[in-house]
Amino acid sequence: GLLVTIVMDSLRALWQGESLLSGLVDIVQPICKDPDACWEPTRVILFSIVFHATQFILFYVLCPLIPAYNRLAFKDKMYWVSSCVSTTHAVITTIGSFANVYGGECYTESLCFQRCEGGEFYVAFTLGYFFYDYSLMWIFFNVFWSPATFLHHFIAVVTGPITFLIDHCQYISVLFLITEASTPFVNFRWMMETAGLRRGRAYVINGLVMVVVFFVARIVLMTKFAIEFYTYFHEFNQASPIVKAFLGPSITAVYCLNTFWFTKMVRGAIKVLSESTASKAAKTQ
Repeated sequence: GLLVTIVMDSLRALWQGESLLSGLVDIVQPICKDPDACWEPTRVILFSIVFHATQFILFYVLCPLIPAYNRLAFKDKMYWVSSCVSTTHAVITTIGSFANVYGGECYTESLCFQRCEGGEFYVAFTLGYFFYDYSLMWIFFNVFWSPATFLHHFIAVVTGPITFLIDHCQYISVLFLITEASTPFVNFRWMMETAGLRRGRAYVINGLVMVVVFFVARIVLMTKFAIEFYTYFHEFNQASPIVKAFLGPSITAVYCLNTFWFTKMVRGAIKVLSESTASKAAKTQ
């Protein structure tokens, strides 16, 4: 109810040319002591929802220009369009988050309590994407429903706003966004497979790159964070109770999901390489 009220009041304020926070102070005040600081990201979240929804419509119009797309069933067409939007979001988020974590002065003083405007933008931008994707999941329930995706998005939607409301552990949220680096390759693999390009060289190369990038971005990077978490445990231990309540279970759940997906990818890569080797051996004979 709170989210719906915030969105409706924000849209009304934008339509009337008012400040985005106009009309929201009374709602937010019991939760946040400084609404101007806490709810400024709502502007980015709303922009992100509209941005990704507009992309979906645009790709839905443009994708029929691709011959392979027109041969797909309706469900696969929707997945194709959704994958295009997902890829755009992943590229923007990965580059921006990486630049904030490793290319500037953000999070150099504290991993738990330092705040960075650039990092805050990409967290809010991604929350907007998840809200868009959730909406898509419910509108086309029979097409997009996936328990793993639902759990992944739920963790993000629940824990993401904590970085705005409580001002703790923004670094963790931004670091997790870098894991989106593997998403374009996952999407390309699925798109090429449905287009009938499974036996092509591009499919094999993309699959191998996908496994490597997924391993680096989602396994190695998360292991690095686990080491940092242990090293700076004294900082994280000073976080508020709500942060500590969500921190451990959320990180564990996401790490398990990534490990599960990585295992499936490795099995798929081994299968594709075996098929490719067998095909070459048959041709030489």
